[in-house]
Amino acid sequence: MSGGGRAPHAEGDQKQPHDVVQGLLVVSAEEMASVVSLADAVEIQRRAFVEYSGGLISNPAHTVLAIPQGTAVITPAWLNRTGDLGLKALTAYPENARGDRPVNQAVVVIFDERTGAPAAVLDGAWITAVRTGVAAALGASALARTDTTSLAMLGSGPVAYWAVLATCRVRPIEAIRIWSRDITNAEKLAAKLSHVITQQRIEPVSTIDKAVRGADAVVTATSATTTLIDAEHIRPGSHVSSLGDNELGLRLLVRARVIVDSLKTCWIEAPDLASAQNDCHGGEVHVAGELGDVLSGRRVGRRTSEDITVFKSTGLGFQDVALGGEIVRRVRQARSP
Repeated sequence: MSGGGRAPHAEGDQKQPHDVVQGLLVVSAEEMASVVSLADAVEIQRRAFVEYSGGLISNPAHTVLAIPQGTAVITPAWLNRTGDLGLKALTAYPENARGDRPVNQAVVVIFDERTGAPAAVLDGAWITAVRTGVAAALGASALARTDTTSLAMLGSGPVAYWAVLATCRVRPIEAIRIWSRDITNAEKLAAKLSHVITQQRIEPVSTIDKAVRGADAVVTATSATTTLIDAEHIRPGSHVSSLGDNELGLRLLVRARVIVDSLKTCWIEAPDLASAQNDCHGGEVHVAGELGDVLSGRRVGRRTSEDITVFKSTGLGFQDVALGGEIVRRVRQARSP
């Protein structure tokens, strides 16, 4: 080839490069909140859990990349019924806690199932907080007694906010006690919730024992590295939705009827379950099934009013994609002339 000219395209490759960002939707947390209500999110997630346990969702193992600054995680999923195809890309940078940036940052990307083209990029932090909080409430919906009126919330971040609101939608909660390692954060969450839910008594407390004592339901949404609650904290008939990694003690897990989001990942992704499985002296932990099967009626959740029930969530990519895909459809409709 002379004169520095361009090489011809290979045969069959005559198409011009396509601008993949043309028409790409970028959706903020504010816009997402304007098109999807909490009631919508609860129903979207309920249906997705049922479909996952029914084999209608492809949710491969996530990819984790460790780098000196922190961790990057990618969680893909495809939903057969809706055709929603997407992934979440999440970073966790612990040193960000020293400054103004969040430790966890994320985007959810939705693709066009027909062409594979990127269709939308959404605020992943908002989606993560909502879908995780809603999962706690679905655990309560499936497993907590119908006369559950008191809730203990361990944790005070965005997930805790949505978990409290969503749980109040599925059970007749009258009293809420909130614990955080820094009681100032518990007080801030209580004040924030009081502007949204006005029929419940909301009390920040200084100890875990004060929060969980006598509670009908407990939600844990923390970054705990050691056990927060064990069998002595939870009375017969109570329910626990655990969203963090190391929150539940062996004696509680042995005593409880345990339901998980995924039988495939629970023993790997939930360190408290994995530790319990490896402790041959504390008794056997039996996982009774998946949340989706309980929600659909394919499996029994609570058997008696005296059962202690636990929903252990590890967080799955389909939760992000299910909510993100529906948001994209609604945003398109809202933006159309």
